[in-house]
Amino acid sequence: MRYALMLTMLAEFLAGQGDAPAKTEKLVVRPVLWWSDLKRVSDGGGAPLLSTITCVTDPKAFVKEWDRLGLKGTPPRINFKEYVAVVVFRVAGLDFEANGGLEVDPQGNAKVIGPDAFTILTNAGWYSTTIGVFPRRGISAIDGRKLPAGE
Repeated sequence: MRYALMLTMLAEFLAGQGDAPAKTEKLVVRPVLWWSDLKRVSDGGGAPLLSTITCVTDPKAFVKEWDRLGLKGTPPRINFKEYVAVVVFRVAGLDFEANGGLEVDPQGNAKVIGPDAFTILTNAGWYSTTIGVFPRRGISAIDGRKLPAGE
């Protein structure tokens, strides 16, 4: 009898384990294209610069960002109905190479994640920009901002 009760409890526990991760599990979406450590700048040891995350959802805005960052050549053509470009400016930069991307919860809320692009040990903060192009499917918001429709 004692073993039957333990087996019943174990079966109920294992049955519940299959349901729990699906509710909280987050998926990491990797970029299909990215450019890291662009336009490195320093705050000169003064007040920290404002970190930003910008979602680019149309070709004109993408060309504008490309030119602002001084990237050479023609910007790649992106199907903004199916993809979104995310422009991240932060201290120590962002590197999508190893394991960065968008961490997406089951409701479609995404958060930009990834390791630093570089380490510089000075009394000043060093910043850089990273651009990543991600599939839109399953993503409704990025870092708390609703993702607008693409062109």
